Amino acid sequence: MTFSINCSCGRPLAVTASDAGAEVRCVCGAASVVPSLSELRRAAGQPRYNPGALGEIRRQVAAGTLPSDKLCVNCGAATHGVLHCEVECERPWAKGARLGFWRTLSFILHPSLAFHSEWDDGETHGRQTVVEVPLRMCRQCRTAARGWTTNNLIELLHTVRLYDELLREYPEATASLSSRRGEEP
Repeated sequence: MTFSINCSCGRPLAVTASDAGAEVRCVCGAASVVPSLSELRRAAGQPRYNPGALGEIRRQVAAGTLPSDKLCVNCGAATHGVLHCEVECERPWAKGARLGFWRTLSFILHPSLAFHSEWDDGETHGRQTVVEVPLRMCRQCRTAARGWTTNNLIELLHTVRLYDELLREYPEATASLSSRRGEEP
């Protein structure tokens, strides 16, 4: 979701939740500190805290109420089997990092130069956000799912209302099978 703050010059600046607490620059060159997420939400007329689909999924997984259905999401067969997937909603990203190649080269040629104080690592924004998304799935479909791509899993996740909300909140999310094994029968 995009929020808006004003620069000291009066121009509106578009910011996202991951910008909360960071400093952003206006086209005029002035820097503005982005308020906390709760303040951004309040200024946009929203409640200060909204767990969204991510929070609701985590709550239901912790309570053991997901998956709530009794039919395989892929073929519709009655089953108690579960396929454990993970959705990576966010990952940290660096802004303004410079000289990565030269730093690496210096480490190879002369390791002590790699930690020189003048190297600029830039700023890291965002955070690693991964959520477990269990799917009700029969044995045959779980076996077939081992060969699926992330796009196949995303398509299937869109068929579950709560997971669809999550994927709409995080359109760049990726999905993978969890290392946790599926539950029988």
